Amino acid sequence: MYLILCFLFIVAIVLYQKTTTLYEGFDNIPENIGNYLAAYVYHYSKSICEEKDFSYQTSGSQFLKHLPSHIPFNASLSTQFKEKGITLEKLGYQDVSLWDCTEDTKMNMLHILKQTVHSILDQAIVKSGLKRTPLHTVIHFRCADVPFAKHPSYFLQRYPFLKEALEKINPSDKTVTLMNCSTHLSKKEEQEACALYTKHMSEYLESIGYHVNVRCNSNLEDFADLFYAKSVISTGGSYSFMSGFFGHGQFLSTEHILDGKTCTTKECDTIFIRGHNIMHHEVESYYDVDKVQSLLYVI
Repeated sequence: MYLILCFLFIVAIVLYQKTTTLYEGFDNIPENIGNYLAAYVYHYSKSICEEKDFSYQTSGSQFLKHLPSHIPFNASLSTQFKEKGITLEKLGYQDVSLWDCTEDTKMNMLHILKQTVHSILDQAIVKSGLKRTPLHTVIHFRCADVPFAKHPSYFLQRYPFLKEALEKINPSDKTVTLMNCSTHLSKKEEQEACALYTKHMSEYLESIGYHVNVRCNSNLEDFADLFYAKSVISTGGSYSFMSGFFGHGQFLSTEHILDGKTCTTKECDTIFIRGHNIMHHEVESYYDVDKVQSLLYVI
């Protein structure tokens, strides 16, 4: 009996160490995943426009190393591009900004590529051991270096944006995951302000009847959670767009606007919740959280 107990104890330790090792493999990778994938898909679309095989030097980091570095030319996708008038000239040089759908051509292209890119990402995630149990609704709140930098493609949204998006997804599901990791390219002052913005957003969601789970794991795990979630609500950014738009579930986003221009296709009308962005000229300083709060509640 003593030998059996010792054997079971040793097996338990081995299994624990194996499980711990696997989990510790999901540390943050250095790449900005959203920007990396936007560039990857842009260069894939470029190869289709040029009617040639796709070749790409992929990263050696976890997950990204499982993206195919070579994809044969797909004549069917090329035909669909031509039917929508998608050319290199119209597409322009997008690279990491591919996610920012302020032009009809870009959304038409992404819509054509959606199933293909979904399969590519799904296979890479599975090979990485990152496949997740689907969460219901995930709100990805992009707050770190932005909005403080006042980047022209990133805005805060008035809280009715969240209410409208949640009611459009599933008004009977009252549990949401609020995802925010504020360390990306940010300083201490920005992280502290983001913590307050996240706290206030959580309190607003609770005030309209939702149970909120605030989450921040590794950039790999959070990407996979967004990819497999039943619904994703994006406040903007390549990270939530590339995971949510190409993911398994329903995707809704704040409206993408750049210099007053925005996408007008029916596909954009389906995913955009329009009219809730707070323009940068309305905010003197995003560090003054109390003052900005008065704008967030305005209908």
